Amino acid sequence: MTALTRLVIVVSAMAMFTAYAPARADDAGASSAPRIVLERYPLRFIDRPLVIPNKSIRLDGAVRVDHHLPPSGNSGSIILGGAVSFLDNLEIGISPYRVGAPSPTQLEGALPLRFATDFEAGSIPVYARYGFGHGTGLRAALDAGVIIPLRSELDFGLLVALITRVPLGSRVVIDTGLQARIFFRDGKGVTEAGQPDDGDTDVLPEVPVHVMVQITDQLWAGARVGLKWPKFDPDTFTVAMGAELGYTFSAYGSPAADVFVRFDMPRLFVPNADVTPMRVNQEEWQLTMALRGYIDVARK
Repeated sequence: MTALTRLVIVVSAMAMFTAYAPARADDAGASSAPRIVLERYPLRFIDRPLVIPNKSIRLDGAVRVDHHLPPSGNSGSIILGGAVSFLDNLEIGISPYRVGAPSPTQLEGALPLRFATDFEAGSIPVYARYGFGHGTGLRAALDAGVIIPLRSELDFGLLVALITRVPLGSRVVIDTGLQARIFFRDGKGVTEAGQPDDGDTDVLPEVPVHVMVQITDQLWAGARVGLKWPKFDPDTFTVAMGAELGYTFSAYGSPAADVFVRFDMPRLFVPNADVTPMRVNQEEWQLTMALRGYIDVARK
């Protein structure tokens, strides 16, 4: 199956999700709010559950700039994705974005395109998430998914994660948990980080810690730390750090869209790096500007 064929299948599937949703929708009452306002979703970012409400759709779009170590240089990416829910507490998506989970360093999305010296496609992440807990108390989610490569030199992978959202007062939450990506290498290409493929199965565990602060009902900020331990090898232990600032556009007192800017340094500290200057790596960073929109398909 060619990369173009895979891409057409994914885009067609997302279009079918969107077209099928209104046909399944039930009458939600006499609300005058349009479909693009999700009244059943909290306005404040930190008050939201880790899954979107039943009979709703989330659309994701992002532009990302990556700065790599020489000789790779800079690259730009366009990433599209989304998620849908037709059952309580269950979310199914084709997107690199999952609330509270760490974002992938590699290029992933329903339409992942990188612009450097040539156009390059990334991988397609397909996931299912089941959420536990609502309101402003402790919330959790279990994730499972597959990572489908669109280029022959990339590898097929699996994704599993447990993410929790822990409230600390009325304005602060901590999103944390454990995530693991498992890639089945074939020794024929490169890894998602651009390193030579050694043909081994790679287990890439990560512990994310995101501290999110709700500044106003619509404005939030966050700081991120990620502890990565590829293959459980002490020489590869890595600390990632980042920060984000987001704003929710609202109507009828409910969220219509989120926009945010995030800056990440995915390999900021590599304590056991062979080359001493690389133990503090400020040369690799990512700048992401993203938009998330919501559609309520329960309303006629």
